[in-house]
Amino acid sequence: KGLSCMYIAKPVITECVNAAGGVQIKWNETKGAEFYNIMRRVEGETKCEKLVSRSSDPELKRIYTDTTVEEGKEYEYDVLSATDIFVSDSAETGSKIIYVPAPRINSRVNIIVDGLNGIEIKWNPVQNAVGYTVYRMESGTDAQLIEYGYAPEASFVDFTVKPGVSYTYSVQAHAVYS
Repeated sequence: KGLSCMYIAKPVITECVNAAGGVQIKWNETKGAEFYNIMRRVEGETKCEKLVSRSSDPELKRIYTDTTVEEGKEYEYDVLSATDIFVSDSAETGSKIIYVPAPRINSRVNIIVDGLNGIEIKWNPVQNAVGYTVYRMESGTDAQLIEYGYAPEASFVDFTVKPGVSYTYSVQAHAVYS
């Protein structure tokens, strides 16, 4: 009799971002995986810790939010495919990110610039942030990305507003990651 082995590919982290209350990571599905181990290493430490194992059930999204992060610390994440017997290889380097919390919007005013109506929102700058993404939601719809960039400014003007429509805004801070 021979030895039965199965190669399980390592998942690829497709997103590693600062999110509400922590760092959110997403990864691709890998064939043969029964579950995924989410690993984390804190900058300055040599050991990785297993945060959680997630089922590969298609009903569960391949997404995890690490809510145990601390502001200003750098974290490195890796995701491993696994079965009860086999585990995929680890990456030499995972996805790195410095956690920065979401800023709070502290003002929202209607403005007119060069004859264009708009809404200006402002927030306090977040330490270690290299830019911000502003999301807008019209009443009765899902959040819609309206601006994306790494501008260090702590304000945004939305000139696509319509009279009589209610808007909800949220801001996500970004830190350097790889």
